[in-house]
Amino acid sequence: MNTSTYWQLTKPRIAFAIISLYILSLIISSSGNFKVESLIGAIAVFTSIAGSNAINCYIDRDIDQVMARTKRRPIPSGKVKAKDALMFGIFLICISFVLASFLGYLPIFFLFLGLFSYIILYTILLKRRSILNVFATAPAIATPVWFGWVIGREMLDLQGLLMSSLVMLWGPLHLWSLATTFSRDYRKVSIPMLPSVVGRKKACGRILVLSIILSLTSILMFFLGYYGFVYLIGATILNAILIFLSVRAVLRPTNRRSWFIYKFSAPYIGGLFLMALF
Repeated sequence: MNTSTYWQLTKPRIAFAIISLYILSLIISSSGNFKVESLIGAIAVFTSIAGSNAINCYIDRDIDQVMARTKRRPIPSGKVKAKDALMFGIFLICISFVLASFLGYLPIFFLFLGLFSYIILYTILLKRRSILNVFATAPAIATPVWFGWVIGREMLDLQGLLMSSLVMLWGPLHLWSLATTFSRDYRKVSIPMLPSVVGRKKACGRILVLSIILSLTSILMFFLGYYGFVYLIGATILNAILIFLSVRAVLRPTNRRSWFIYKFSAPYIGGLFLMALF
């Protein structure tokens, strides 16, 4: 077995980006007071993300072999058999549930909700049928934040809900900017991602609207008294860049400008959570 090939099934860059949200949420909610449950939670979250990504590769293997962006993934390239990828994903998810069982009923519920939204709602039911498919991923994207908050604070309060709402708003923006860049690929395989249905300019308009809502929500955290002036200054700078890139894409929508939004949006959400530490 080629370990590195199976590692690719987990989409490691995505997995590490999302696990970082768990870690930051944990630090914010616990004020840096770590316990054994913190490590167990990290492994549970990571294996659930890795496993769900492997299963996503299995389900989408037919379209992955057609799309230029994905045709070199392990299954379409012939490096891993589809059945083996499925079993690998199920194995990782089983590990995540076993670990979550040591953390209580709420983490188990969040884990189930996240996996259900990503694998069942998004990948199986809505991805190939609805223009609003990306919104089905909201619980999956928020799960690491919920997980970290419950372990760190032993409850999910209003602050935790608002932090997870930032991630829920960020998810469609991040995915739509990627889909806008590769809209031709999605049209080729008849996936109704927003940009491939309404066109690049209208999609960029929707991304701008999300950027504004996300920015306002992030600033609200300061006015509610959760974070201080360092957060306000950092969030303002990040929001200004995000809105600038979004406006620029609306004025002249190109693949390159959509790609800039996509590449910036990943450090953007991490930056907001980092600013919340100060």
